[in-house]
Amino acid sequence: MRIKQSTVVLAAVFAMGADAAQAAGATGYFGGGLGQTRAQGLHDSACSQLNGVLDPGFSCDVDDSKTAFKLFGGGQFNEYVGAEASLVYLGNFEGTANGTFGGFPDHLHFRYEVSGLTGDLVGTWPVTKEFALVGRVGAFFWSVTDIFDDVENGVSLDYGAGVEYDFTRNVGLRAEYVKYQDVGNNQTGKTDLDVTSLSLIYRIR
Repeated sequence: MRIKQSTVVLAAVFAMGADAAQAAGATGYFGGGLGQTRAQGLHDSACSQLNGVLDPGFSCDVDDSKTAFKLFGGGQFNEYVGAEASLVYLGNFEGTANGTFGGFPDHLHFRYEVSGLTGDLVGTWPVTKEFALVGRVGAFFWSVTDIFDDVENGVSLDYGAGVEYDFTRNVGLRAEYVKYQDVGNNQTGKTDLDVTSLSLIYRIR
């Protein structure tokens, strides 16, 4: 349900962005990407939440790498500056814990799931007609499902860099690294999420 609601919101953002870009004479674009998320510090932040749930001395293990995907759209207002909105899914990290509860053996299976919306300023530095360097900074409006299946929402910083190559006037490819910093809160535990991705872009000219 959260993904469906986010998709509706993102579609509205894309529509408003396209209208604004057209009014300003900007070049609009949209695309999608696939990549890999690595969660920094997730083991400590997730497993520490089990203190008091299991007796001391339990073992705990959490995945720290998952597949990520995103859908995005934006406008290039001039050769160097643009804005972009994205719907991102950063992964469902699964974990297990083994120990005792009240002296009796206990086994837990849990997850830590992250998705959300981003709004970024995107800078472009053309190197050749087809090749350019890109950088971004903005806000990540995240939704986290913690190990107790409680859902928390918040805002964190995201930033990154990458390269773009245009095969034609309209179609290009972007390789990128983005960091989503301090995602989560005191209840869910905080983690940095590092995403490397490859995206296909279609430019509306």
